[in-house]
Amino acid sequence: MRLVIICIILLQSALVHAQDADTKAQAAYMIAEDAYNTGNYQRAYEKLTEAERTLGQGNARIEYLKIKALMELKRYPDTRAALARYFDYAKANKGTDKYNEMLMIYGKMDETESEEYYKEAKSLFDKEQFELIDTAKLNYAEKHIADKYPDIYYIRGRARLTKGYYQGAYF
Repeated sequence: MRLVIICIILLQSALVHAQDADTKAQAAYMIAEDAYNTGNYQRAYEKLTEAERTLGQGNARIEYLKIKALMELKRYPDTRAALARYFDYAKANKGTDKYNEMLMIYGKMDETESEEYYKEAKSLFDKEQFELIDTAKLNYAEKHIADKYPDIYYIRGRARLTKGYYQGAYF
């Protein structure tokens, strides 16, 4: 009889702890949602990460908002990883508006990321800070947006020339 009572007490304790963790995670999510809606994307991301830690794992709802925050923060490698997790979690949600929105983001990732790299390089180019241009990023961008921004070739070439890529070459 004592063993049964002890087991019931332990089970109730575990349930209370699980409910407490769920409540904390929900609170963190609500704070993240509010932070996202007010434009504080970094805080939203941090609170979503806290919700995941509290639960011990993520879910489609958390990843959805995390992806939106990461896109606003222009953290594209992290966004790609979050998208992969979202699609793992959201297999049952295929066809929903949120799922389709994530598909659109996934489909536009290369172009979005490339445009950011181009804008960064163009800004440095306009300031004549050629040595600061990341040519590896421009190589990546060229594959996705060269038809939209043909001056990408000139910017990359000028950056390479400044960095000495063409030393000893004869033109």
